Amino acid sequence: MAGFGRLAEEDLVEGMNIGYLKNFGLWGIFNHYRDTGRKSIIFKVWMIGSIVGFGPLVLTSLVGPFFTAKDLEGLTLVILNPMTVIQMVVKLTVLWFGLESQTRLMDLMKKNYLKCIPRDKMPKAQEILQNTVKESNSLINMVVYTNLSTVAFWNVLPILKSEYVRLTLGITVFGIPKNHNNKILGFWYPVDHNETPWTEILYVYEFFICMWAGFIITLMEALIAQLVILLSAHLKVIQYLMSELIHTNQFRLDTPQLLVYIKEHQRLMRIGDEMRQHYNFLITMTLSTGLIILIISIFNFFLGTDVGDIFITLKFILFAMYSLVEVCVYCFAGVKLETESELIGFAAYSCDWYRMDPNFRRTLQMMVLRSGSAVSLQAGKLYPVNLTTLTNYLQVAYSTSMILLSVQTMAGYGRLKDGDILDGLSIWYLKASGLWEIFNHHRETGGRSKVLKFWMAGMIIGYSPVYFVSVVGPFFAERDLEGISLVVLNPMSTVQSVVKFGILWFHMEKQSRLLDLMKKNFLACVPPDKEAEVSRILGDAVKEANIYTFFGTRINIITVLLWSILPVLRSEYFRITLGITIFGTPLRHNKILGFSYPFDYDATPGNEIVFVYEFLVVFTAGILITILECLVAQLVVLLTAYLKVFQYLMEELKSTHDPKFDKDQLLLYVKEHQKLMRVGDEVCDLYNFLITVQLSTGLFILIIAIFNFFLSSGNGDVVVMIKFVVYTLYTLVEVCVYCYAGSNLETTSEDVCFAAYSCEWYEMNPDFRKTLQMMMVRSRSPVVLKAGKLYPLNLIALTNILQMAYSTSMLMFQQTHK
Repeated sequence: MAGFGRLAEEDLVEGMNIGYLKNFGLWGIFNHYRDTGRKSIIFKVWMIGSIVGFGPLVLTSLVGPFFTAKDLEGLTLVILNPMTVIQMVVKLTVLWFGLESQTRLMDLMKKNYLKCIPRDKMPKAQEILQNTVKESNSLINMVVYTNLSTVAFWNVLPILKSEYVRLTLGITVFGIPKNHNNKILGFWYPVDHNETPWTEILYVYEFFICMWAGFIITLMEALIAQLVILLSAHLKVIQYLMSELIHTNQFRLDTPQLLVYIKEHQRLMRIGDEMRQHYNFLITMTLSTGLIILIISIFNFFLGTDVGDIFITLKFILFAMYSLVEVCVYCFAGVKLETESELIGFAAYSCDWYRMDPNFRRTLQMMVLRSGSAVSLQAGKLYPVNLTTLTNYLQVAYSTSMILLSVQTMAGYGRLKDGDILDGLSIWYLKASGLWEIFNHHRETGGRSKVLKFWMAGMIIGYSPVYFVSVVGPFFAERDLEGISLVVLNPMSTVQSVVKFGILWFHMEKQSRLLDLMKKNFLACVPPDKEAEVSRILGDAVKEANIYTFFGTRINIITVLLWSILPVLRSEYFRITLGITIFGTPLRHNKILGFSYPFDYDATPGNEIVFVYEFLVVFTAGILITILECLVAQLVVLLTAYLKVFQYLMEELKSTHDPKFDKDQLLLYVKEHQKLMRVGDEVCDLYNFLITVQLSTGLFILIIAIFNFFLSSGNGDVVVMIKFVVYTLYTLVEVCVYCYAGSNLETTSEDVCFAAYSCEWYEMNPDFRKTLQMMMVRSRSPVVLKAGKLYPLNLIALTNILQMAYSTSMLMFQQTHK
């Protein structure tokens, strides 16, 4: 390597921009290595300075997330700048350990790099190289100016927003730092960086860190783009030479000339493979960290627009541009290299091969076959860096940043206060169970409260034995249909409670957002003269929702109490000691539930332990089932009510003979209708699995409860008959509530079309009518609650469930009386 000699400026392609390499000392580092084969002192100082300067940032980057603000914005800012540091470290590392390969690639800058150019083709070849050099110079300038603008703005903004500029100089146009500290970078430090002298010390430190990282990133980014484009230029020259290869009437001259071109093509292919291998890790890390930078920049850009901080918005626009320009440069250079190397085959086809001898053609075929496998830059040795990659990259960045923004927005919804709720709406069951505070905690912070986490831990610990006995119980239960049915019965309710709690835990964000349906001002399009009628419609809906809540809670409470108390009333203490025998003698095991346990649970102390355990299981399952049942019913009824309000508003839409005002009013209604449709789709999506499990397990419970009711009537056990009548009513009420509420929702959302038809559309202009038609077409696809995303939840479904439950229970009853 040391014998290659220095690269002189007169050896380079005319017009090539190497000023950025000379000004920053990298040109001298390369030439020193080409002369001596050793790294220069300047380069060693670079490396030592980088290790010393960036050493503290490694520690703060690792521990920073544990001490930063516990919101999504703070976490993204702590993650953002370490990504840039990683890019700088990777590029400097590749430069240090791959310096020999890098200096060898510098030969691509030579104007006489290709040795096969005939004298008469030299002017055209130089023209191709010079045109490509102009293109590479434009890319380099874009890279340098974008990165310098980003670094300069990030370094200067903390000064412009500092207390000295704001208070002492009285310049307040740059605003006050919001949410997070007024620093250049987002790193966490174990000192108070708002106090003197730490503010000044950290500013100077971050200033040099930011400047040095930008300097290394800019140098390597521009150099890689320049070398890749130069390689594509030399391939383009080979294309030109191949296309100009004509028949000379001297076969002995044609084939040797082709072999000269092939040898140069082989050399370019080797250089291309070396370039791909040399820059593979660098490009992989740059694209992956750049994707994170782009996501966080877009996310913070939208946050900046929300708080009205123009300069923070501009700061992240520049940072997004910095990351985007780098990715675009790599992808553009990569696709150019890939295209030019592939076009060699087409250029070879354009020569006079059909006039050449067979030896020429066979030789040419080898070249054409090789050009079919194009040289390309790759990330991770698998993912080609081209314009398709760029498109996918931007899609992922935008969609992910929007997801982050929605999560951040969710955390800022704020508490739901009693004054915000619809007048008269019953939410006592939410407050009494603590779920109201759990929802409000999530609306404020975006996280789960300690109470909910305690619930989860208790569910896991408390229900673990139930899972075990539910699996093994049928193998140890009585071998008759009644015994098996009792063992199967109660796990169905357990499944219901577990599924409902799972929905609550994993979909807390959606559930908290749906609580906005309880707000009295959920619809923002109600004119003042329509508020009285709207209040009446919502008041009727509140009464209906409260009826669901009343019956749902009472039936479930009665069921839990009756099932829990009955074993006590039928115990030996009541029957023998107290002499109360009105409640009868248990024909089987005197337990609350039908689970089978691996010990004698009819004797002391097993009987008492099982009773206490099953009481707690029944109590918690009853609470969860009741709360979620009432909440789902309330939200569906309220959504139906808002759709009824919307119907009323559409029916009352009169012409004002002002086309613009009428169109604006309709558009306001359309936006509200879109919001209601989105909420409806979210309700259906959120509760789909819950309703599916609810109906399937509810069907099992109905069948077994009706079956055991008839068995008890045959045995004359009135108390057990009442027990299963109540259990049947409990399940039946739940299924009826879902089916009735779902039927109302479906009908009401479909009736929006008829309400739109009832307005004075014939008095409106054509633009109004076309807009109205769009709404009518959308309303023809109503919001439908479904089980399994296939089975609509309505009164027909209720009829089918009841028919199946009764016929199956009668079939089972007949089997026991053969």
